[in-house]
Amino acid sequence: MNKYKLIKKLEEHTDGVQCLKILKDGRLASGSFDNTIKIWDLKNYKCIKTLKGHTGHIFCLNQLLDGKLISGASDWSLIAWDIEKGEPVFTLEGHEECINSIDVFPDGKIITASTDQNIKIWE
Repeated sequence: MNKYKLIKKLEEHTDGVQCLKILKDGRLASGSFDNTIKIWDLKNYKCIKTLKGHTGHIFCLNQLLDGKLISGASDWSLIAWDIEKGEPVFTLEGHEECINSIDVFPDGKIITASTDQNIKIWE
């Protein structure tokens, strides 16, 4: 028996939503084919910030140990974001196709996977 029921629908993106990440502070980040990342306050279900900087679809999100959000996209780049300022902090480039997955090691290294058939580790 299903114990779950829909309680809210979040509607701000203008194209398909590809990825989600619950942040350490309880907010939600969502990445979309509209090339944006939305930050949501889940207490009132409101979009509180839109991050723009990628020139391609957002495929993956994660959070770095220092709290920065990191995103991977079809523009082949990774962008680390200061969530509070809504600004990019740094960009990593090195993949030759879409970045599909990001994870973070306990020591802070970043690992990424891409359609270019490569897994890359960044420190």
